[in-house]
Amino acid sequence: MIQARLNGLFNSSKVEMELPSTNMFANLPVEITLNIFSCLAQSDLARCAAVSREWYIISSDPTLWHHLELSNLRHTSLPSHALPPSLARRLGVCRSLTLDSTTHINPTDILRLLYHASYSPNLHSLTLTSLTNFRSVSSHLGHFFLTTKSRCLTHVDLSGTAIDTPVVQALMKTHRSTLLVLKLAFTEIGDGALRAVAAGERLRSISLAGCFGLSRGALRAWMGRRVPWSVRRVDLRWLVDVRVGWVADLLARNARQGGGKGSLETVDVSGCERLTLKEVQSLEERWRGVEVTNSAVLLVEGGIWGYRLTEHPTMPQPLSTIGDVAGITTVSSSQRVANVC
Repeated sequence: MIQARLNGLFNSSKVEMELPSTNMFANLPVEITLNIFSCLAQSDLARCAAVSREWYIISSDPTLWHHLELSNLRHTSLPSHALPPSLARRLGVCRSLTLDSTTHINPTDILRLLYHASYSPNLHSLTLTSLTNFRSVSSHLGHFFLTTKSRCLTHVDLSGTAIDTPVVQALMKTHRSTLLVLKLAFTEIGDGALRAVAAGERLRSISLAGCFGLSRGALRAWMGRRVPWSVRRVDLRWLVDVRVGWVADLLARNARQGGGKGSLETVDVSGCERLTLKEVQSLEERWRGVEVTNSAVLLVEGGIWGYRLTEHPTMPQPLSTIGDVAGITTVSSSQRVANVC
């Protein structure tokens, strides 16, 4: 298609196509130029489109705009009444859309971008991370998940974005049969989101790191009875209420569903301060096919204080350890009596 358009451009008598001898792209096949353009960012592609009509045709190829990274987009480049037609058209055919830490674009403009992306039937990846100014319009994100034409959404990352439970419920209602990866780290979700996630039919990875709005009872019930059987990785970092028994229930249920060896491969409990290193080691020994990632530190081997997950500067240590650190030799009471005698 591109070659046909370029041939017509070359054969046109109205257009002078004499390129300077310094143009290295003049004699390259269109396929190679297209491959080179595929390595450029969207902003660079837009600049290339302004060089010549030949480059405009090549840079407008839809395959170059399947993965849109718009984190550097600024509200000053977006008209107040409507998006530029070229951007709207590319959003309508994109396969992945990424907006990360876009504090320089207001939530209304983000909704406009999502509106046009909702018309893409091939959208399979959506990344909206660290959008701290999104709280006031988060309900519209739920509407996006309900109305999008895509039925192949597999990867959704909402980490650090101010979204709540209804957004997750809307997502799982329409995409529970296709979603593979769901990242909700440091969001404001509640217990209802766990019940919605439990409906995932093909979910392989779920991140709940830093979701402090989850209650103990709901988290325990989810780990013990509601984690989808297809999940391979569970991220529970910084959820300080997690107990070793909850993790054991999760691993035992996974093993029962898989006939002794379930699909679960990794459970990340880094920062879960109620777990001990020995408990984590016992879990790995019992379920050898599962990696329990942790940040546990055993302060003294076999010591009574060697149970915290992370280093705690104010936590007391055994007397023998304090003496060794200070360069002091501790003496038992029986030794003192012997010396006196």
